[in-house]
Amino acid sequence: MRFGLIFLLSLAVTVTGCGDDDDGGTDTGSTSDTGRDDASSDAGTDTATGEDTGPGEDTGSGEDTGAGEDTGGTDAGDAGGEDAGPISMPCELPAADCDVTDMSACEAGEACRPLSDGTAMCLETGDETVATNEECMRTSDCGPGDLCVRYGADEPSFCLRLCRAGSIGECGEGYACNGGLTDRECLRACRPIAPACDILAQDCPDDGQACTLARHPETRAPYFACRTAGENGIGERCGGDEGGCTSGTICINSSDGNAYCRQVCNPDGEPRCTEDGETCRGFAPTWEVSYCRPAA
Repeated sequence: MRFGLIFLLSLAVTVTGCGDDDDGGTDTGSTSDTGRDDASSDAGTDTATGEDTGPGEDTGSGEDTGAGEDTGGTDAGDAGGEDAGPISMPCELPAADCDVTDMSACEAGEACRPLSDGTAMCLETGDETVATNEECMRTSDCGPGDLCVRYGADEPSFCLRLCRAGSIGECGEGYACNGGLTDRECLRACRPIAPACDILAQDCPDDGQACTLARHPETRAPYFACRTAGENGIGERCGGDEGGCTSGTICINSSDGNAYCRQVCNPDGEPRCTEDGETCRGFAPTWEVSYCRPAA
């Protein structure tokens, strides 16, 4: 049985994935804490597939705290005591001959590879392996700790670092353990998170992107990230099926039950409110950013 598994794995060209939680996609939501995490990718056979739900899209909307007044409230998670932050709680991989996330688990020239029955064992790598996050044709092209994964039928395959679901920090700076692998409950792939930016400067390098509200896929910590800009302008409804906001605006929940695109502003300088009758008196406390509000 084990021989058959090894034979199948040796024939595998790549693992097909179809998505992740933090893909830097269009921001269709607002400042609420309902953002999504990477969904899935594949795990080591040429028949497996993974889902890519996009890098950390924020699909919620933020509360409008009113005309710049101190409402006396606190950010979610402030329990009145010292908060040590999120705790890394990686899942437990099935019992196997080796640990696929341990790059030193096997002898030189070998790597610990996941098998179709959920276990793993040391198998030979190719004569030459490619670096992590480089393109590959098959898993044997990848070094220890990596798997050849493809997200999307028309996308190339890459050697992605493996990690355990629920872990924090295993993937390193700029990456998160949110690339799902088909039929793997514990095993994940490290995927890049949306790059950070300055929401006041709107300094994303690519045209068509907006610096907007985001959350880290692992820690859920709020930050500003570059994502594909929406099409809704100042004062237009946003979030969910309504879609995202244009560059320089964020989606804010209103007391009427809807969410609207509001212009980001700086009460002490630039950028200033450009719409008649609006002033820089709104505030999104979780992200600590001000926005323009129309007259009451």
